[in-house]
Amino acid sequence: MISALENLDQRTAANLLARAAFSIEYEDPIGEETPDPAYDRVLQEVIAEVRRRAGLAPDDQSPRAIELLSDVIDDELINLTGKTNVDTVLDNMAKKGEVPSDLYVLKIIDQVQDIYKRHWASEFDIISNTVKAADQEQHFGPEEHGGEPTLISLFAKSYTNKFPYRNFMMLVAGQRAGLTLHVHQAWRIYADDIDLKNAKDLVDVLRRFCERFGLEFEVNGVRGKFMLNVELANEETYVRQITILPVYKNDGKGKKVEQQIRYIMSNFTNHRPDGSVGSALTLAIDLEKYQANLTAHGWGES
Repeated sequence: MISALENLDQRTAANLLARAAFSIEYEDPIGEETPDPAYDRVLQEVIAEVRRRAGLAPDDQSPRAIELLSDVIDDELINLTGKTNVDTVLDNMAKKGEVPSDLYVLKIIDQVQDIYKRHWASEFDIISNTVKAADQEQHFGPEEHGGEPTLISLFAKSYTNKFPYRNFMMLVAGQRAGLTLHVHQAWRIYADDIDLKNAKDLVDVLRRFCERFGLEFEVNGVRGKFMLNVELANEETYVRQITILPVYKNDGKGKKVEQQIRYIMSNFTNHRPDGSVGSALTLAIDLEKYQANLTAHGWGES
């Protein structure tokens, strides 16, 4: 075994080998995105030892060199996991939420881009940085434990500003497909809006955000602003109807009228061992209310 991996558990060692293979093949600059200096140091040691074993110079990136380096890593992987294909190892790790987050390719849905379109370039950088260098992560794996979301990941990172009222946490949620993360949600959470004290995990943070900015909806008779692990139907073929409940306002004459609402909905389902269908993670956010809050916090200002 590569000496730098000898004292590591199998998961961490496989993680490093897969990351090393990615770095070598794509000439990825080590340490530019990964937030952990200790991880980067071991990764550099792994790559250096792989090159020594292959008899290659540190800067040799020729096709032949990459082939030789891949052979060495394949040998290590088969000894460690019984699998020789780096892509297979990475895919299995991604399914379990164990792949280094800086390897994910982000695909952000159009609805999220529309929220921030006035300052999309800078917001994309924040979303990307949140995933690739998160302060906190929470991953749900394949449907092995009925009721949990399927291949869903949440990432959070705090950002500070010279004006304290502009300090915020970015919360990103998406669904994994191999090394692609399909981002369905990206929310700025300002400390003066939502009390995050004693939040037990990122799902709890998201729940509190929904209490502040969420719309009440109904799914097959079940109502709420946030649904996690709620059974909705007895059969997989049952059609789920999601309805946003009306919001009313006064028209200035004291008459209550229904308000037109712009919203974004995220709806992740699960299929349970007994054949029932559940709402693994469902929410609807009032975009008018959320975007007004962004403006109130000086969003887009330097």
